[in-house]
Amino acid sequence: MAIRPVSGYERLKQLQKEQKEREEKKSTTYTNHFLRLGDGESVTLRFLYNLMTENHQHEMISIKMHDYWVEADRRFVQAVCAEEDGKQCHWCMIAKREVDKANDRPQRNKVEKDARYTAVKAAYQKAAKDHFILPCFVYGVDDEGKETATPHLLDVKWSVLPTLEKLFESGLASPNGKVHDITTTDFTYSRELQNGRTVYSLVPTGYAPRNLPRPPFERIMQMIMEDRPIRELDSTAGNASTPPAFAEEDDDEEHPF
Repeated sequence: MAIRPVSGYERLKQLQKEQKEREEKKSTTYTNHFLRLGDGESVTLRFLYNLMTENHQHEMISIKMHDYWVEADRRFVQAVCAEEDGKQCHWCMIAKREVDKANDRPQRNKVEKDARYTAVKAAYQKAAKDHFILPCFVYGVDDEGKETATPHLLDVKWSVLPTLEKLFESGLASPNGKVHDITTTDFTYSRELQNGRTVYSLVPTGYAPRNLPRPPFERIMQMIMEDRPIRELDSTAGNASTPPAFAEEDDDEEHPF
């Protein structure tokens, strides 16, 4: 059978067009609500939610997410688990499949046992885990030297959670005694590389209350879903689909989020 020749130039132009369309689509859909730091970077921030409140409004959010690195694709999987929305999750299905596969590996000798252990550990890394989210303002300075405050979400690392717990439980010193409210102080948040390990730190700067807007819970959840959308498992076809994000809230209060 004769092979029809393909114009290399036409194919090149087609690929360039497809790449441009992907980039345009990404520029209109990509969000960057979560605060991300590089090694050696630090910022000053102010939390807008406390760890806990009496009426459970404006407090730290706990939500299960899939968050892991895919070496073959050179990218992260960062997504809210679809089970949080009462649906079957594409990423949970992948994690379970890999755990089952790893558990089925032979264990006839130490080498095989070690290989099985490594495979099981890697598979469990893909399972959904609890993440703790706090909205915050990140301070900066514009070209005119004026202070700016940019809204972000902080995915609080397990390594810095004890700092917030201790501050909340013990209280922050103020002129009127101890204050059990992490929104009454700024924090210096930093990321460093120490002995090949990434280390985060969160240091309070001292009691200095500010009257800042507190975005509603519905808006925070919408931001989370925009940045880390769930991927639902289509039970009929076995394909993944992405449901719409949370609906806009009805709150008419003006806020920068």
